[in-house]
Amino acid sequence: MNENTSNSIVIEAVRKALATGSHFFAYRQPGEKDLHFGAQIIDQHTPMGFYIRPFRESADSPTTYISAQFDAAKFLRLSSASLTQRSMHEVTNIATPREQYMEQATSLIERMRRGELHKVVLSRTICGKCGGTDWASVFESLEAANPNAFVFVFNTEVTGTWIGASPERYLSYSGRQIHTMALAGTRPAGTRGAWGEKEIEEQRIVADYIEALLGNLGIKHSTSDTYSRVAGNVEHLCTEFTGEVGNMSQVDKMQRERLIM
Repeated sequence: MNENTSNSIVIEAVRKALATGSHFFAYRQPGEKDLHFGAQIIDQHTPMGFYIRPFRESADSPTTYISAQFDAAKFLRLSSASLTQRSMHEVTNIATPREQYMEQATSLIERMRRGELHKVVLSRTICGKCGGTDWASVFESLEAANPNAFVFVFNTEVTGTWIGASPERYLSYSGRQIHTMALAGTRPAGTRGAWGEKEIEEQRIVADYIEALLGNLGIKHSTSDTYSRVAGNVEHLCTEFTGEVGNMSQVDKMQRERLIM
């Protein structure tokens, strides 16, 4: 089975999993070509699977695990009638009013002027219907357009369905080596000329945070030059960090603290 055939089977498995509301995941690692798929049919833990971890865990937002009980080919052989429809958790159906969003923005700007904050990403929930969208094809398009991103789609009754392409590697660990990056500042891909001071400062805050974190944990590391990293139709400023750890506690602490920024 060649790569294109294997990936097309994953896309069809994603389409079936979405149509049946199945508990599943699919992803592609940055720089790789193969798509990976796993589906969970019964409540049984397996060594291989996919973790979904929120920034802040709570009773309403726990870490969720999807067991890889079926690969794409085996999942496609299952009859749709045998797949139990799970009761889906309603994540939210309330959009953030523009007035509330502007009040939050004004408050944060004032706090930044007082020196209480240095960098904030303020998001706004926008709800709407998108019936008729072939999300498996959207996933396939994201994968093709973002070769250096972590491209994913997953569905559980706790989280609902998420799909995206993230160019930022928070942390990878192999042997005793860890790797992370400071990725911030955005402009259209291929823009000529120097970066603006706002984008440079935005990225520097993240890089300084990671530099300090590595130092506080006693992790010896090397730092790359800052460069422009393309992500789809935009590009970001990126500084990469590679370090060597002495024990797993350093990795655990790095993982927890790195998610803060």
